Amino acid sequence: MAGNAIVFAESVLNAAGRPLNNAEVRGVAVAVATSACLLHAGSRKWGIRVNNAFGILKLAILVLMFILGVAYASGRIGGSDKVASENLNVHTSLKSPSSTTYGYLEAFLAILFSIGGFNQANYVSVLAVTDLLC
Repeated sequence: MAGNAIVFAESVLNAAGRPLNNAEVRGVAVAVATSACLLHAGSRKWGIRVNNAFGILKLAILVLMFILGVAYASGRIGGSDKVASENLNVHTSLKSPSSTTYGYLEAFLAILFSIGGFNQANYVSVLAVTDLLC
């Protein structure tokens, strides 16, 4: 919970255009964590409802990311069909594979960070499913 609160605080301060300093980040993180605890302590039902609403929102964002990616690759919203055909062609995508450790690591990082911020998609999907199940 603390890590999520700190990341949230950094994101809020970045969005507000404020420079990050340790005291402000910790202050916002403590306020967010305290608010969440007070919400659940005051009304368990409303805490669960807010949690489920965030879970549904996160799942909707994940689905929207997939739909927009497919639409871009197909050329509907600015991309081109060439992008999809180059990336998904089995004859050219594995043309010169690497057998070194660095090559494997580079491929792994390229998959993880192929789209800026997409590393959060797995995190969002896991949280969305757990939020809906709990």
